[in-house]
Amino acid sequence: FTVLVYTIDGVRRTDKVLVESAQTLGASDWDVLTKVIWPSSIPYIVSGLKVGVSIGLMCTISSEMIASTSGLGYMILTASQLFDPGTTVIGILVIGVIGIAFDFDSEEFRRESSGRWKSFIRIFFLDGGVLESSDNYFIERCLSAIDVNN
Repeated sequence: FTVLVYTIDGVRRTDKVLVESAQTLGASDWDVLTKVIWPSSIPYIVSGLKVGVSIGLMCTISSEMIASTSGLGYMILTASQLFDPGTTVIGILVIGVIGIAFDFDSEEFRRESSGRWKSFIRIFFLDGGVLESSDNYFIERCLSAIDVNN
């Protein structure tokens, strides 16, 4: 559900100037969706995935603590009840490593996909002859909409 909410927000925050510019240049609805809206909403989708996976991981581990006889949550709860701080800390560290690994992977995905769309925009609009190199305002708006640092 969080991914859906973040995706809708990302689509709504797509710069209207970019959409209207693409339509003016003759882009079809499919082109606008795949080449303007999708790239500009990638950061929001990845943020939704981060939140969704975090909530899912918390729910999984807490449900393992309550109603399971196996899993990481069960191991942590059992170790704490048996006064085994080493196993408890190891379990907590494993949860942290899983979170860090997912965060790293999602950031890499966002960087790669944003970089790919930036290259596409440069090639399509400048090298494809759609715009002159003097039309830098439009190009910069496109690139800032899918900027990696957003």
